[in-house]
Amino acid sequence: MDALIQVILSGLTLGAMYALGSIGLALTYGTMRMFNMAHGVFMTLGAYPFAQPVQLAGAFRIAGSSIPYQSLAILVLAGILLGGMGLLLTRTRFGLSIRATAMNLEAAQLMGVRTGRTYLTVLLMAGALAGAAGVMISSLSTLSPEMGTNPAVRAFVICVVAGLGSVPGAGIAAIILGLFEAVVQFYVGARYGLPLMLGLVIIVLIFRPAGLFGRQEVVRS
Repeated sequence: MDALIQVILSGLTLGAMYALGSIGLALTYGTMRMFNMAHGVFMTLGAYPFAQPVQLAGAFRIAGSSIPYQSLAILVLAGILLGGMGLLLTRTRFGLSIRATAMNLEAAQLMGVRTGRTYLTVLLMAGALAGAAGVMISSLSTLSPEMGTNPAVRAFVICVVAGLGSVPGAGIAAIILGLFEAVVQFYVGARYGLPLMLGLVIIVLIFRPAGLFGRQEVVRS
């Protein structure tokens, strides 16, 4: 039971950090139909202003298992940021303009949406989420100039699994793959996490080419 709780906690923590990065990437693609290849750089830049991230010492116990305050803080902060992003996209006028631009650029422009400003704001929002993810990742690993590379690769993988441009799907897929990686790390070894995740992606795409939450586009001639 203790091992199960630790694996679930580790998976949720990884998933929360991956969700921050992948949702920003999915939002950029869904709105602009392009991947921001500098996404990993934003993660690194976010971590470097906090070269010594806040470390919460101590832990509390649940069912005999030790739960670090640091992991709990990551989960709470990620939940707040993702919840705020969800409210922004679904409950505000600006969120409506983002969704309109993503659905039909020309129609959004005809309705008066300033798509150039929307694009810029989406990039800034995605960069802010990536920076927050970088701060969290650096609090659990070593700070280095290339620290954003592996998380950026995972964010891309998650977006592909979820379905390109699916923001809610990216969040769900991030949690699923975070739990999957935690299980692999615990039972097989940390170095096998990414290779087996890529293998899982291949399997998913064989049966769901558009991703778990994506829609197959039909082109009529």
